[in-house]
Amino acid sequence: MLALFAPLRPGHPRRNKSIIYGNPTVQPSIPRPKIKDNMASTTSAPLLPDQIIPGVYLSDSIQTARAVLSPNYQTPNRPKIRYILSLLNATHQQPQMLPSQEPDFVMKLIMLRDNNNENLLQVLDEACNFIKSSLGNKDGGVLIHCHQGVSRSASVMIAFVMEEMDLEYETALRYVRQGRPKVNPNPGFVAQLEMWHRLQYNIREKNGELKQEYIDWGKTNKAREAKELAGTKEIPGNKDTS
Repeated sequence: MLALFAPLRPGHPRRNKSIIYGNPTVQPSIPRPKIKDNMASTTSAPLLPDQIIPGVYLSDSIQTARAVLSPNYQTPNRPKIRYILSLLNATHQQPQMLPSQEPDFVMKLIMLRDNNNENLLQVLDEACNFIKSSLGNKDGGVLIHCHQGVSRSASVMIAFVMEEMDLEYETALRYVRQGRPKVNPNPGFVAQLEMWHRLQYNIREKNGELKQEYIDWGKTNKAREAKELAGTKEIPGNKDTS
């Protein structure tokens, strides 16, 4: 059995869970995959995703996820990945596997735009549960990807670390950047991740009702989105004479 890096406060939902990550306050040294300098590449995208915590990886692009699905991917120098979580705009963007690969991979798609007004909070429970259950199977790593590995997938990774370690956003961000320095959630996601901590990693009360802070945020967010959309529609009439 593995143990958390430090005791969690009483009542925290992850108090008795069994994943070890190290202490983010002392800048942990996270194990990183090794690759030989002369290893041949079968794609223009980097073949090695960044390990954030043991068994969980972030990647730069859809191409890296496709490379993981390639029969040529598995070598002793590359992490064994069985689970792929895609955070994308459309279903056709999700990497596809061959029917013969179905016993070897589990793929999940969550529709999410990289937009300040996008509702990240409503998908975090689904995403974090997928990561947690996949790790619990102990039969392969989890790859989380979007298009750049900077905002959407990074935000889900940060949210998972926050929940599992009971960390505030800034501490979790520093931790995730240990493994992937380019992580940079958009401002709207940052605000929601800060709320994720205040909501104690659940947008619902124990009785299933949505929490009031989340409801209030949702109303404000919809109003802001509608205002921005209205402004966008007015732009074609404002010709640029410069």
